[in-house]
Amino acid sequence: MADFIVGSPAREGDFWFRDEFVKNLWNSIKKHNVLLIAPRRIGKTTVMYRMLDHPKDNWLVIHLNVEELKTPEDFFITLVDAIREHQPAYFKDTLAKGWDYLKGILSRIQKIEVYEFKIELRRSEDLKKNWEERATQLMERVFASGEKILFISSVPTFCLGYNVTS
Repeated sequence: MADFIVGSPAREGDFWFRDEFVKNLWNSIKKHNVLLIAPRRIGKTTVMYRMLDHPKDNWLVIHLNVEELKTPEDFFITLVDAIREHQPAYFKDTLAKGWDYLKGILSRIQKIEVYEFKIELRRSEDLKKNWEERATQLMERVFASGEKILFISSVPTFCLGYNVTS
């Protein structure tokens, strides 16, 4: 009998006995969005991390941690930073290319550490007033890219997989 250890999400060699479930999730996400609801400590985040670590069929997977977010502008900043973190080539070569808003921020970041990206986004303009316009521009660029993008997010009792191509 296997020992179950409660701790952080299981990744790589610690991930086992959920492969069929993950396969079914990949099939489901091709058709629609997925919401996993279960009590804490069941493995929702582990499954989502598996999809992040081992994407299928050329999907670009982006994980957002939204648990502590309080405002729409915080969500926008977290979304942009998550894309940059998890899909840096897509971010730089597709989303930022030709978008003056991000090009200006990225040109400043070349001179400072990457960890200051969120700070630069926050400083770039009054996002309390402009977050919706910027988020719309971002998502228009995501849709126009033609890439298969999967946003995943988890909080203690649910995980969401959002397929932006369907």
